[in-house]
Amino acid sequence: MKRKKGIIDTGILIGLSLAAVVGLMVYLFPTVTWPSPGGRYDVGLKIIELEDKSRQDPFADVTMSRRLVVDVWYPAADTAGNRRSPWFRNAPLFINSLASNYELPAIIFQHLRTVKSNSYLEAEPLMIEGGAPVVIFSPGTPAIVPLYFSFAEYLASRGYVVIGIEHPYGAAVVEFSDGTQAHFSRERAEQFPGADSFEEGVRLGMELMAGDFSFVIDELENMADG
Repeated sequence: MKRKKGIIDTGILIGLSLAAVVGLMVYLFPTVTWPSPGGRYDVGLKIIELEDKSRQDPFADVTMSRRLVVDVWYPAADTAGNRRSPWFRNAPLFINSLASNYELPAIIFQHLRTVKSNSYLEAEPLMIEGGAPVVIFSPGTPAIVPLYFSFAEYLASRGYVVIGIEHPYGAAVVEFSDGTQAHFSRERAEQFPGADSFEEGVRLGMELMAGDFSFVIDELENMADG
């Protein structure tokens, strides 16, 4: 009888301990409620891949042109039938990369896996008379464009087109539609091909990302003319 009571007491203790752990996890890592962008327009989002055949990527493992992923937020005319974009398109990949680059345990980011943004993928763009102002930004190194989702949605809901450039090997991680991944590496960044010092490597890295900006602007102008 005492043995049975002991087993029951142990089971209750384990159950209470698990409940306490779950409660602590919910407290420490709550479900994130995405803030409303607050503007008059719904927000659309397109993910575009571009290839600059005039430049080679100095960090790629094989000789290849410089490829980019570009996130475009814009005022949407209609979002019916379009699904909301997750905050992270490939949550495990981005979370693990962020944790690695910032030297933090990945578990503290796990609650972000299910967060949905207010951006509707491939939504029909709203035609604004006179055109919409365009903002182009870089997340910096080794940050990633999704960290600026709220900023982009805030502007897009107020009539702006916002373009975020994902710099391969500059951002924590960039994933292309074919599954190819380009990861940031501090060692790689400090040993920029052709640089004879860390300072020279930084300068060349900035030139590489500046070239990404110029290429995206040229592509936008070509699209507008076309």
